[in-house]
This record gives sequence, C-alpha cells and structure tokens, in this order.
Amino acid sequence: MASCLGISVGKNLIKYAKLSKEKGQTSLSIDGYGVKFYDILSQTIAEIIAETKSDDASISVCITSEDYEKTECFKQMKAKDRETFLNSEFEEICQKKSLSPGVLDTRFVLAEDVMNPDQYKVICVAAGKVELNNLWQALSKYKFDSISAVGTSITNLLKEKGAGENCLIVNIEDDTKLTYVKNGEINELIQIPVGMDEVISRLADKYNSYARAYEACKGVDAYADSTTEYSLDDDAQSIRDVLMPMLYDLKQRIIMEVEPFIGEVQQVYITGTGIIINNIDLYLQEAFKGCKTEILVPYFVNKERSSLKDVLEVNSALAASSYCLDGINKDLDFLASGNYLKKEARSKKFEPKAIFGAIKEKVDDLNQKTLKTRKTGKKKKKTIEFDNEVENLGQLGGAGEYSAPQFEEDVEYYDPMAEWFIRIALALFVGWIAYTAGAWLVESNLDSKILAVSNNIVKTENEIKRVNSDSDAIYRKASEYKEKTARLQTLINTIRLKKERNYEVPNFLSQLMFIIPSNVKVSSIQIPYNGGKRVTLEASSGMYAQLGYFVSRLKLSGILKNVEMEVVDMSSSIVIKVSGVLP
Repeated sequence: MASCLGISVGKNLIKYAKLSKEKGQTSLSIDGYGVKFYDILSQTIAEIIAETKSDDASISVCITSEDYEKTECFKQMKAKDRETFLNSEFEEICQKKSLSPGVLDTRFVLAEDVMNPDQYKVICVAAGKVELNNLWQALSKYKFDSISAVGTSITNLLKEKGAGENCLIVNIEDDTKLTYVKNGEINELIQIPVGMDEVISRLADKYNSYARAYEACKGVDAYADSTTEYSLDDDAQSIRDVLMPMLYDLKQRIIMEVEPFIGEVQQVYITGTGIIINNIDLYLQEAFKGCKTEILVPYFVNKERSSLKDVLEVNSALAASSYCLDGINKDLDFLASGNYLKKEARSKKFEPKAIFGAIKEKVDDLNQKTLKTRKTGKKKKKTIEFDNEVENLGQLGGAGEYSAPQFEEDVEYYDPMAEWFIRIALALFVGWIAYTAGAWLVESNLDSKILAVSNNIVKTENEIKRVNSDSDAIYRKASEYKEKTARLQTLINTIRLKKERNYEVPNFLSQLMFIIPSNVKVSSIQIPYNGGKRVTLEASSGMYAQLGYFVSRLKLSGILKNVEMEVVDMSSSIVIKVSGVLP
C-alpha cells in the first residue's frame, strides 16, 4: 500500500495530511491530518512525521508563498529553445521589478490563448531558493519526493482534475491565489496580496498567540446580518472589526481580477485557511453572480463525514499528498525537475564519511595482501645416501653405490618496483578521494555563498529603491517648501505694500484736495492694488483753462511724476484723463 504525507507550509503554520492508496486502486483514504504552529520548521516537521508514523512514507510539500508572472511564446518553438526564451523573459520581468532572478527557482505553465491560437499564454511560477533550501534541510533525511506550488497542486482535489468543467478555485491562505481551470487545464493563475496573514497576525497581538488567534476566527460569521451583529459579544465584534475590512478588500479585488473570464466560469470553489470563517462562501458569492459558490470538498472525502470542516482546513496538505500519489508533474515540481534542488540532492549523497569508509576498506584489503612478493624457506643440507650393506667408510672400496646428491633450495625473492607501484597507486587513490571531497565541500560552500550574495544583492537593491523613494519624497517636500516660501514672501510683500499705502494714498488725496480748482470736478481715481504706483484719474470742467491749470499744478507741485493728459469727451463738458506716477 502506497502512502504519502502531504505538508503545506505557511508563514506561521503547517498543515499536514497523510493519504494512502491500495495497489491497483484509485480511491484514497485519510490516515491522519492536523494543523500546527511552528517556531523551528525542522523540529515541527519531525514531530509531524513521528505523530503520523511517516518515517518510511513519501513526503510531498506544498508551498503557499509562490509568485506569478505572465508572458507568452510561440507554439512552434522547440522545447529547448522555449525554455531558454522563457528564462530570458523571466529575467527581463525581474529587472523591470527590481528583483534578482538568481534567488528564484521557476516553473512555467503553458495555457491556450483563445485570442491568439498561434501562441501560448505562459505563467511563470516562482519560488524563493532560500525557502526551498530550508525545506530541503528539514526533509532531506526523509523520503522527500516533491515540492509544488499551491496554485498548481490544488487542482488535484477535483475529480479528474476538473476535466469537463470550467471552474475557479479561490485559495485564501496567507495571501490569496486564484486558479482558473478550463477543461481540466490551468488557464489562469492570479495572486492577490490580501489574505488571512493580515487577520491572524493582528489578532495574535491581541491574544499573544497565533494558535489562539486561529481558533478565535472559527467563531466569527462573515455573513452576519444587522440583527446578528448587535447580538455579538465584544470579543466577536472586535474580531469582525479586523476581519471584515480584509474580506471587503479581497472581494473587490477578486471582482476586478476575474472580470475578463468570469462569464466562462461555471463553478467557484473556496478553500484555504479562510474557510475557518463561517459562511465565507456566502459572503464571496456576491463577487460571482450567476456562479455557484461552495467550499471545496476533495473528490475522495465523504461529504457526510462528521469532522468534515476540520478535514477541509488542511485542503492544501491533501492536495500535496494527492499530487504525490496520483503522479508528479515533473514540469511543475520544484524537486523532481529542478536543477537547483537536484544539485543539492547529489551533493547530499556525496558524504565524506562514506568516502573515508571506502578508503579504510581499501587499505584493509591491501594490507591483507603482501606488499612484498617474497618466497622464503629453510635451506636444506646436502645428503649422501649409501647402501645398507655399507657399515662404515672403510668398506667403501666399491662395495656400495654412491647415490647422486639431492639438492632442495628455496631462493628468497624481493621486487622493490612492485612495492613502489602499489604505494604510488594507493597515494593517487587517496589523493583523488581527497580532491573529490574537497571539491564537494567547496561546491557546497560556494552554492551557499552565492545564495547569500544573491539575497544580499536583493536586499541592497531594495534598500537602494527605498532610498531613491525617500530621496524623491524629500525632493517633493523641498519643492513644496519652496513654493510655500514663495507664497509667504508674496504675502509679506503685500502686507508691506499695504503698510506703505496706508501713508501714500491719504497723503496723495490730501495734496490733491488743495490744488483742485473750484470749477474742476474729479470723478474717479484709480490706484493699483498690486503695488504699481501709476495713478489714473478723470476730471471734468466747463472751461478748458481750468483743466489746464489743474494739470499744471499736478506737475509743478510734484504730486505726480511723468504726468500725461488725454481728452476723453467734449460733448457737454470737457472730460480729461490724467495719469502719473506717485513719487
């Protein structure tokens, strides 16, 4: 029986669910599930594995922090050329957004483009290498099989992955992911930066615990009417005060994002952490008029199950586990096809301990053999054999037969060349092992350093971006202050002018009063308000001589300078226009 532990990793919590499947069967059974909040990722994962007895089971991880970017490519492009083209397109997108593509690992979803049949709509699914590496560090000692994004793996909960229906999956986790499935294929992936992280984080400050904040959200109704709202206690109302602005913002953003294709959607499914809010499907129904909206129930889960709501809370973990058991899509999996993590996997298998164990075994084997090829033996004495009839040497006179001497001699043999050959071979072998181990260590350290440098580059670029933003803000403030200073100076000049006019105008009128002849009538006087000193007045009289006398007195007395006169009317009386500059 095949089994898989699915793990969904969020910002503060881990959802997990273990599924199993009998050989030759298609039905899946749930062996365990739950939600845990964590401080140390590896420690919490170890607790989950021990709790679900998954030491020998496959492990599949679903991440919820992926990002999406969109581009397009021609259908006729070869697979190898397409990959190169899409990577370059993604790098260009990152440059426009001041991001570093070196810290991201990407997968590409190809979707049919109805408006342009010759092209694919391409959705870039990007995950941070830091997060992937953290998952690898926490799970590499187990049977770690796959890493998928929640937006792409959630379709595994639909029967036959949604074939035959056009549906929209709204996954409300830390943020919100929209997955539009058209005829069993992913056609759109949309990220909305609004979700439960905002709510739970704010409530965690109130309750001093993420777990308590999570449980508190389960008692709130998103669709409470006005009569219900008045009956809420203070605690529930304070939670709604945090929750409802987020839900309203989310609903408005969803309406805007799905507008291009909502007419094709037949069914809307709500899933993710957001379903802990009661009646959230009824609240979001308003965003999908004409579409049936309901909580997503996996096809293999009995809807009559008593603990159904608790099971549905871990839908993302169920999706990860189902993704592993039903068949991993290598094009979308960050572990199965990823050069980055495959490189990590190869480096993990190359352990120095195993290498030096092999060296020791080789040395022991060589020690069992003779490093010196020697043949040693005792040197036997030469012997003379006589007939039994010979009793002593004096009887030799031909009485006995002298037998041929038998020599047996072992010669000691030593070959120094063989010894040196073995020594050199052993030295070369040890040197090669040391070089390989050193190369592995350097490569591992280099990868980590490159990743750290890439992270620092991103941080530095973000800091530069913030500095530029602050600089622009300072420049705008400086412009505002300069404008305000100019206006203030204008007001000061106006006030100063008014003070001056407080003396100039009365003085001019007083002098004018004494020089006007009795037969001359001044009908109007115009003095500029903006600070100009040219005065214009109109005077009339029946006698031209009187008007001439009046103008002459203006010049001679110095009341006005540069006096000019113009006759305006002579019909009934003579009307003149006189202008001049105040001294």
